[in-house]
Amino acid sequence: MIKLKELIKLADVELDDFKIHCATGSNPTPLEAFFDGHFEEWQGVQRGKNFQCENILALIHLQNS
Repeated sequence: MIKLKELIKLADVELDDFKIHCATGSNPTPLEAFFDGHFEEWQGVQRGKNFQCENILALIHLQNS
């Protein structure tokens, strides 16, 4: 199985200043916020020391209901 970091490197993306974040939550879910066009705003409430880097790769966790 290929690791996410290896896949990103295959695309010639440097991972020097990257954070990989998996968005989870509800009311609305990150996927709902994405489809509504508000994902960046939805995720923005989490800004702080955890996100002090040049690039953030945001993934959305999907779960079965």
